[in-house]
Amino acid sequence: MALSKKSVGWIIASIILSLSGLVALQTLLLQSAMTLKEQTFRRNVFSALSHATQQLESGEMTSAFMDLSHLAEDDSGRIMVTIETGLSSGSIIDTEILKFVRSDSDSISMPIGFDSCDALPLEVENGTVRYNLKTGQNVMLRIIDPASGIDKVLIDTFNNPGIHELEFDEQQFSNRDFVWHFKTDSASYAFEGKSFRAGDLSQTLPSDSVRIHMVSAIVNRLMVGELEPITERIDMARLDSIVTASMAYFGLQIKPEFGVVNIFEDSVPITSNPNFNNELIKSDYKMPLFPRDLLSMGGGHYLSFFFPDRDIYLLKQMGPYLGATIILIIIIILCFAFAVRTMIAQKRFAGYLVNFINNMTHEFKTPISTVALACEAVVRDDVVGNPERVRHYSQMIQDENRRMRGQVDKILQMSVLEEGDYDLSLAEVDIHKVIEKGIASVLLQIENRGGKISSQLDAVRHQIKGDNLHLVNIFSNLLDNANKYSPDVPEIKVTTESDNNHLVINIADSGIGIASADQKMVFTKYFRVPTGNIHVAKGFGIGLSYVKLMVEAHGGTINLKSEPGRGTQVTLKFPLDNKRADVR
Repeated sequence: MALSKKSVGWIIASIILSLSGLVALQTLLLQSAMTLKEQTFRRNVFSALSHATQQLESGEMTSAFMDLSHLAEDDSGRIMVTIETGLSSGSIIDTEILKFVRSDSDSISMPIGFDSCDALPLEVENGTVRYNLKTGQNVMLRIIDPASGIDKVLIDTFNNPGIHELEFDEQQFSNRDFVWHFKTDSASYAFEGKSFRAGDLSQTLPSDSVRIHMVSAIVNRLMVGELEPITERIDMARLDSIVTASMAYFGLQIKPEFGVVNIFEDSVPITSNPNFNNELIKSDYKMPLFPRDLLSMGGGHYLSFFFPDRDIYLLKQMGPYLGATIILIIIIILCFAFAVRTMIAQKRFAGYLVNFINNMTHEFKTPISTVALACEAVVRDDVVGNPERVRHYSQMIQDENRRMRGQVDKILQMSVLEEGDYDLSLAEVDIHKVIEKGIASVLLQIENRGGKISSQLDAVRHQIKGDNLHLVNIFSNLLDNANKYSPDVPEIKVTTESDNNHLVINIADSGIGIASADQKMVFTKYFRVPTGNIHVAKGFGIGLSYVKLMVEAHGGTINLKSEPGRGTQVTLKFPLDNKRADVR
């Protein structure tokens, strides 16, 4: 069933519309995915900001404890601090005893135990932590590194009675002493040091006056610290370490430019890169510092992040999805384009086929009519008795039959050639002799029309391997077309030239020429240059397609240059190294 132009137009419009809708929908989905990535990124950045500010604040608190822990020294110089936290024993939050032990030596020797007057309950040595439980209870052990801001939980679970050991990696912490927080159901302990052993040191709980004085001193120390300049409260190296650790903790593989911004003065007293100070002030990624200050409330200082490569980072996160989407869309577009192109080509080919059938009908109509008239004449009484007239009509029938057979053979031959079912009888062929044969085949017709054909065969090398019969047909077809499509006196010129690699043949005429829009189609099977209602020359539109097929079968190329009213030039190029693209 042949599709009408209207049907083809509707199909193409539907394909384009559906493709556009698919691309638009995929674009919206990608935008939604990007929005989700941005929201996740923003949430993780604020989590990292919050974590970093908490680490700064807890580090300052830890430093205050470290600085004032000498208030509860025993006679041997070892530090014993007991701080009572929480509310009264009758409150919802039970009283918790925090025992803090510090020593200037590398290790402390104390017996292990948990009673109020027992010795140190934990020992650490060479990356191994050992502790003893008299009863089964929940145990939580964490390490705080004030220098880097690392706060890591080593264990948080229920343990049975007995001695327990676990390993940890010391290399990830700074060279300074760590703060250990060891908490059980019965008590909570804090220790400072890299290694210490259980020994014979007994605890001496400070008196109430010492305890009150110590807490007062710690509060005073923190309040004085609040009034210090922000550049003295925050160490840049420690801030950098905390920011890096916080970003990594929340899975953000991007390094921000960061700084401390004073929102009241629009200044950046602490910055990782002064070139981004304005961006840090305007950044949306801010978190207040020291929100629990009693006096200064952080002094209007905020920790601010700015990401110069944020968009690139997010695009990399979307890279696999974006790349796969683009590739699939390109494939779909190419497939749609191929389908549309094929549909248009098939529609065009259907038109050529209709023209071919019309031409074939026209070509066969005349000889069939002639044969019919001759057959009728032969059986007439006035002809039967006249041998000369019978012979004449019989010869006419034979000629027309031979003509129709030739046309049928040409069509069948082209069909076989199109399917590729042919063999070339290869031999050394002299192209100049082939051209001369072709000229001889059309010379009489040209001279009868008062025209002329000339040749200038200058090729030094003019022998190739090929099939002599098909090569003769190539030049006969081209010269016949040059003659047929020269409506006035035909003038045809054939020239040859050669170089080290190719033999080049040019066939030029002064005929009607071919419009540029039709030049790309002249080698298509069944295509004939439209001439309106004027039937310039007879044919099926398969001559030039046969020529192109055979030239390429010999490894050559064919090109055409033409202008309407100024003639046509066909250029053939055959390789002299005898490499053929498709020889069967």
